[in-house]
Parts: sequence; C-alpha cells; structure tokens
Amino acid sequence: MLADPAIQQRKQEILREAQVTLQAIRALAGPGVTDPLTDATTLARAVTTGMLDAPHLRNNPFARGQIVTRVDERGACVTVDPATGQVWSEERRLAALGLT
Repeated sequence: MLADPAIQQRKQEILREAQVTLQAIRALAGPGVTDPLTDATTLARAVTTGMLDAPHLRNNPFARGQIVTRVDERGACVTVDPATGQVWSEERRLAALGLT
C-alpha cells in the first residue's frame, strides 16, 4: 500500500486539509493562549462555529452538525456543498462558514 500512488496522493490530500483546519483553530485562539490545540475554550469555539463538525452531530445542542459528506469514486469521504453536491476543499468549507 505504501507504494500505491493513489494511496500516497490521498495521504497528502488529507495532510494538506488537516493543516488548513489546524491553522484555522489556531486563529480562533484568544490572546495569551499558548497552545490553541489544547485550550478548551478555543476547541469549544471550533465546535460551536462549525469548524469542527460531523454529520452525526446534527441535533446536538453544542455543535452544528451541518457538514455534508459523501464517499467519492475513490472511496474517500469528502465534504460537499449541501446545495450542489460539489466537492469542497477545507478552505472552501471554512469560507462558507465565514471562518477565513
């Protein structure tokens, strides 16, 4: 599997998308927060804003649960535009939430 170009491509895609999310979480931190990725207030804000979201969080009083996903032709779970079904990058998803 490690030699499979499709696996390596997906791995790099996941790493790029994760870095976008991590950087967005860091940007949510208030002044004086030394590590936003372990700060409860910052992480709670990431959940309530929809930055950290999942379909199964629908009807959760603390999370949005508005993200829409589907499995694409590669078998990868991807975020899609709720209105059109078009695949969204993490940058596009965060922009749609007004978080960039």
